[in-house]
Amino acid sequence: MRVVKARSGRDEAGLSEQPLGVLVPFLVGLITTIWFTIGGVRDLRDFFQALRTLKRDASDDGRVRVSGEDQKEAELAKMEGSAFPVIEKPTVVPAKG
Repeated sequence: MRVVKARSGRDEAGLSEQPLGVLVPFLVGLITTIWFTIGGVRDLRDFFQALRTLKRDASDDGRVRVSGEDQKEAELAKMEGSAFPVIEKPTVVPAKG
């Protein structure tokens, strides 16, 4: 007569043979998640604190100013027909009203 040993679902999945194979990645992931969450909360707090205390410049319109050296290079490239990007002054259109 043959005796068959019953196996639980846990043994079939192989978890009893390699408990560290599941536990170690889970713990590393949990620690990393907690670490990133703490860092993210600190960064957000610092970010909003900086926004509250930031001195704003009303004259800043968002444009990038070109230095004299860059302007000379752009003008030379424009005259020579070079592939150098041409930097032109923006044209201001008066508002209707």
